[in-house]
Amino acid sequence: MPWSNHGDILQPTFYRVIVDMSDAAKFPTSGTTGGGVTPNPSEVLSGSNYYYNNSGAKNYTKPTTDAKGLLRERGNMRWEKVVEQLGKYAQCDIMNINIIEANGDAQATSLGFTVRYERDEFNREEDVGTPGSYLTGSDCIKQLVATGITTTHTILRTNVWTPVANSDVPGQQISVTATAPSTFSTVSGIITIETVATAGSGIEETAQYVL
Repeated sequence: MPWSNHGDILQPTFYRVIVDMSDAAKFPTSGTTGGGVTPNPSEVLSGSNYYYNNSGAKNYTKPTTDAKGLLRERGNMRWEKVVEQLGKYAQCDIMNINIIEANGDAQATSLGFTVRYERDEFNREEDVGTPGSYLTGSDCIKQLVATGITTTHTILRTNVWTPVANSDVPGQQISVTATAPSTFSTVSGIITIETVATAGSGIEETAQYVL
């Protein structure tokens, strides 16, 4: 049977995402709006894939108060929502994560990561600011990230580190609510998206989320 090879090879698309969380007016440090966005949960184990800062040395210190533990958990919940949103239309890899967190109590001031898509053309979403028009490319990625950060949700979390209440008993669940740190428009304004030729580099080259 005749056949042909068109030589079509999928060319991955890479986006570098930077979330600037240095302004406490936009990313509060207390309550359900606090916690920022972080891939680090409250219960950080030795051998974790992520760094608390960009100095090159891993730090496994945990939150020292229940309130700080819940803040870190809220930040991790927002991260999970971001990952969920980025995989909404096409499978992606998330790699080269850089985060600035001084210690287990400190809220992140900056988060960077690279998103890799094999089929980026599937990323197409209606613009929340202009209904009827659709976003693609870096504009679509920015909206997905902002949506993940600003989505209010309550989840039963397992192994939350709350040292005073001692509720980090394996398997024990705590209901945790994370609300939007700021408006969708404000959060969109502090997200930078760049299309890059390759995955680039990060402190943790092997850290990936495959959806």
